[in-house]
Amino acid sequence: MSHFRLVILLFAMAVVTACGGGGGGGGNVRGQSQAPPLPTISGTPTVSVVVGNSYLFVPTATDAQSFSVVNKPSWASFDSHTGALTGTPTNANAGTTAAIILSATNTTGSASLAAFSITVLPSAQSATVTLGCTGTLGSQLSGIEVAIALPPGVNPLTSGGSLDPGAILPSGGAAADASVPAGFITYVPATATSSGSLRFTLVNNQASGFGVGEFATVHLVIAEGIHPAADSFVVTYFRPVELLGGTSAGVTATEAVLFP
Repeated sequence: MSHFRLVILLFAMAVVTACGGGGGGGGNVRGQSQAPPLPTISGTPTVSVVVGNSYLFVPTATDAQSFSVVNKPSWASFDSHTGALTGTPTNANAGTTAAIILSATNTTGSASLAAFSITVLPSAQSATVTLGCTGTLGSQLSGIEVAIALPPGVNPLTSGGSLDPGAILPSGGAAADASVPAGFITYVPATATSSGSLRFTLVNNQASGFGVGEFATVHLVIAEGIHPAADSFVVTYFRPVELLGGTSAGVTATEAVLFP
């Protein structure tokens, strides 16, 4: 064998050995795909939305190939490519959807956000409180002084910053004969976070007075995002005055709340 051929043979053997050939051993095959790391998902969802307003939550994720949702609100849409939860609820959707879970997934596994809830709050609306009294009279009533608590975010009808003439109206059997005299109203407005109060005196204009039963209707406005319970409208003061000038001890106030 010539010197030149010997050099070529030795070079070829060296190349095969360096590449792992001939011995069956070997490292990773070039181009073999690696499994992706587990995905991550994070973000803080908004937990309430007012009727008629748009809701949008898009989680932050890494190494995610797709997204899924459990307990999606009926009014919402979900994008499995981005994880976006969107929608605009209506009055019919008022209430809370609980245990919503968003997850990010790839071929290695999945990760999920902690379960959360979304509450749909009502838009600005109205309510009516009907005031009445029950019991046994010593004589017919000539007047009733009453106060009701106003829950946060709830106030009577106003006009130009003052009580609207239609905010307090006599009703029931007293409607034709009763009125609220000027200066006999004390009004402490409620705020979004604190309660208020409305106190007034209803006087019967007839000598015969009026008996037990419905005597006044108060028209209220409930601010956007507020959803008071019916039992939060409470008569906090009640003083029925008989024709003889005394306070009737046998009469009890009642209140009934009507939401739209």
